[in-house]
Amino acid sequence: MSTENTNAQFGIFVGFYNKINNTSISVKEAAATLEITSIYEKVSVVAKCIPLTVIKKVKSTKSLSYEHFQAQNGTSVAHTIYKHLKTTKGQVSRREIAEALSLRLSTVCGQVNALLGAGVLEVIGAKVDEQSDRSVEVLRAK
Repeated sequence: MSTENTNAQFGIFVGFYNKINNTSISVKEAAATLEITSIYEKVSVVAKCIPLTVIKKVKSTKSLSYEHFQAQNGTSVAHTIYKHLKTTKGQVSRREIAEALSLRLSTVCGQVNALLGAGVLEVIGAKVDEQSDRSVEVLRAK
């Protein structure tokens, strides 16, 4: 392994160390600190032993954000969308759901497709979207 690569890895480690310990030690200061360098050596030895398949199972930012949403709302996105459609009892498009719930349209589309596949939502027609001037599906909870 090259010295440049090792320095970069140590820099990343120092960043994590600072984040975990709520500190702001520079890489140069960390390299001169016996406690930090010994922790880095132990961590780097362990990291070399972890199979790549285990590393790939680490949660992505996307799943962490989803978990954060669940923690804040106490429910899943799909359930939130379903509950919204049950309470509106009207003809609602995906964009209108996204705006009403302050969610991204792509998030709503993915969850609506899953709900349609599960049979808890149904497409009851189409209407022209005011913003895009296109025909969009109108949804209703069963």
